[in-house]
Amino acid sequence: MKVHTRALSVAGAVVLLTGTVTVVSASAGTKPSFYGACLNIDNHTLTNFRINYVPACPASMRSVSWNAQGLRGFTGATGKTGKPGKRGKTGKTGKTGPIGASPAMTQFFGASGTYVVPATVTTIKITAVGGGGGGGTEVNAYGGGGGGQAASVTVISSVTAGDVLTVSVGAGGQGGTGIAGVSGTAGSAGGTTSVYDSTKGTLASVGGGAGGHQATTTSDGAGGYGSSMYSTQGLLVSRANGASGASSTGGGKCASSGGTGDKAGVGGGTSLTAGSGGAGSEGRCTASTAPGTSGAGGYVEILTGS
Repeated sequence: MKVHTRALSVAGAVVLLTGTVTVVSASAGTKPSFYGACLNIDNHTLTNFRINYVPACPASMRSVSWNAQGLRGFTGATGKTGKPGKRGKTGKTGKTGPIGASPAMTQFFGASGTYVVPATVTTIKITAVGGGGGGGTEVNAYGGGGGGQAASVTVISSVTAGDVLTVSVGAGGQGGTGIAGVSGTAGSAGGTTSVYDSTKGTLASVGGGAGGHQATTTSDGAGGYGSSMYSTQGLLVSRANGASGASSTGGGKCASSGGTGDKAGVGGGTSLTAGSGGAGSEGRCTASTAPGTSGAGGYVEILTGS
């Protein structure tokens, strides 16, 4: 039964009127959540009126309360999903991240050419090898000397994107020639290998090997010297001087006179590898002048990235 209450003039006491009770609390400073009192069953009088708790009543009375919050009801069915709201504004573009490292790339030059420094590249690693010297000629039974080996160098140099590098690859020296039975010529020197930057100048330069000496009608030819010439701009990683070519030995002894023939001078370095010297020609007993072997050409390798 819904209960209405009204305050009486007698503080703390209310009287049931026509089946309902009306009470208005005058208790200052307390916000009512519910009301409690003691009900006298005989005369329907409420006593010991309280706010927010139920008082302990004598055995002849009954504790009553009203306007208390009821139990929470069951959760209702889920309503339909509303329409999506408007799309929010696009946020500001973030700062550009740092440029990533360039992938490692190798450019090989077996002949002269040009190289344009790619974007984002600031340093390059250069390996350069000069041309090997040519071997000298034999004259009759006397042999020619071997050509010298070229120098080699590896350097790390700073560059600027867009720079044009001029790559000059040293050719191998030519083997010597001559007049049969009369005279011969020395092998020519190998060419210099260099890398020239259009804005920074020469980044690396290495000399070629010297040519092997020619034989004469009375003596063997000496070997050519290996190159020790180089210049670099940047961090020098490694370098190597070229080996000298070997001199010819045992000249003047032909098989017909009890000899085994002359031995040619061997070129400096490993035969046929870049920058190696050419062999001198072997002496012959007949009136001849066989040409010496040409030296091997050099190369340039440019590495960018990590």
